[in-house]
Amino acid sequence: MLRLIADPLLAIVLALPVHHDDRDKGADVFVQRHVIAEAIRAETKVRSERAMLLTIAHFESGLSIDVHRNECPRWACDVDRNGVHRARGLYQTWQNWLTDAEWNALIGLDLEATKRQTRYALRLIRGAYRLCRGETDWRRSTLSAYAGRGCSGTFKGLDERVAMARRIEARL
Repeated sequence: MLRLIADPLLAIVLALPVHHDDRDKGADVFVQRHVIAEAIRAETKVRSERAMLLTIAHFESGLSIDVHRNECPRWACDVDRNGVHRARGLYQTWQNWLTDAEWNALIGLDLEATKRQTRYALRLIRGAYRLCRGETDWRRSTLSAYAGRGCSGTFKGLDERVAMARRIEARL
């Protein structure tokens, strides 16, 4: 029997494509998606922020369970030429100003670690938004700045990210 999901945030998270490495992890994916939705719900009530978080998670980590728990394949997580993974978690954030203890607290699939990942990404999103205030398309400039390209920067896939953020926000 088909069951409708009354929670739009959870429905959107469950509808996002499953990462190719996770296709055989059915129940784990289901639990992970619930944790992601709950973490986002706990950290922000703002529809546009929720949409940005989901868009960034989708494009940065593909919501991969391995990337989420920081067990990145050697080619993932912004690996440098020495093989060191510089990005962490669903939103592929860098350490920046976090202490080592704060940075290490982002590791994990559990709700609390996912909330910390979400809170940190949200802090970066809000900072990018403030930095780019006054730009014509706030979504485009915020996503560009989040990616380290500055407010007026561009990169392959930016248009797709902006369109996805708009679609998600409309559904929330």
